[in-house]
Parts: sequence; C-alpha cells; structure tokens
Amino acid sequence: LKRKYLVNILLEYRLKNLPDSIFKTLWMWGQKRYSLILLDRVPTPFEMLCYQAEGKRAVTMDMATARQGDLVDGKRDAFEFLLHDLIHADLFFSDPGLHHQQVNFFKKLKQKVIAEDLLNRADEKFVQDLNYLMSDMNSHEAHLEAHWQAILIQWKLRQENKSSRERLSAQGHEWVRQVTI
Repeated sequence: LKRKYLVNILLEYRLKNLPDSIFKTLWMWGQKRYSLILLDRVPTPFEMLCYQAEGKRAVTMDMATARQGDLVDGKRDAFEFLLHDLIHADLFFSDPGLHHQQVNFFKKLKQKVIAEDLLNRADEKFVQDLNYLMSDMNSHEAHLEAHWQAILIQWKLRQENKSSRERLSAQGHEWVRQVTI
C-alpha cells in the first residue's frame, strides 16, 4: 500500500526541476518493470550489494527521519534521499544490457567480499571506498571493475606504507590480480 501511494502521488504531481529519470523510475516501478524494494530505513552498503546481485535495488523513504526534520545520511533530507535512490534505480535498470553487466559485477563483488572477509579485515578508508562501490555506483561493468581495482591497489599501498604515487610490491600486485573481478 505504501509503494502504491508513493508512486501515485509522485506520478500525479509533476514537480519542477526534477530529472525525468525519477518519473520514469516511478512509472516502471508501478508497472512492475523495475524490481524495487521500498524500505523505511537506509540499507547497509552490503545489503544494497546483495539486492543488486539479485537484480533488485532498494529505495528508502525514511518517514521517521522526515518527521523529525533530520538528515538521512548527514547530507540529504528524506525526500532528497528518496530522489537520489530513484535516480540510481534508473541507472541500474534502464538499459537491459547494462543492467545485466551490473548484476554480474555485483554478484562477483559479493563473492569476493565474502571470500576475502574484506569488511572485517580492511582499513577504514578501504571500507568507505568499498561501501560507495557496493551501494552508490551504477555504471558500466568496466568502470565498476576499474574502480574496484583502484581501491584494492590503494589499500595494498597503504598496507605497504607507500604513497599513492609509488608502485606496489610484486606480492601486492599479485594479490590485487587475484582479488580483481
């Protein structure tokens, strides 16, 4: 009922200065062509990764936060956060070929994150970068893979006490190669 109400309200009232992708997402969601899950809380980045690995995407409408007038993520109010999620949903679903690539990438990323226990053994910067990749990046598979490799390299460089301009050791380079998707 919540989803139907939200979709109907936003489809009925065309709001100025909003990207068309928002209205397209709402329409496709209402037609059950976009597999979206409406949550009343922000999912963890790993939860979003799991949804995307299944070909779905979460959309957050945090009414409790909205009523309190607080920011959902320290940057956006609840409505802005919802709009941001709807834009990402269109990036995830709008092109069937790209959607397939993203789902494929997120499946492999989920396997690597679990197999390597990366959320528990990595430094804070790596986890921050990984969280962004898991939950807030929707792009071409090659771009996702390049970003993944870059955060792996940066983490290994930090482990080797090297700057981002230095070269990885042979061992570090081999590990990155093995963990790269």
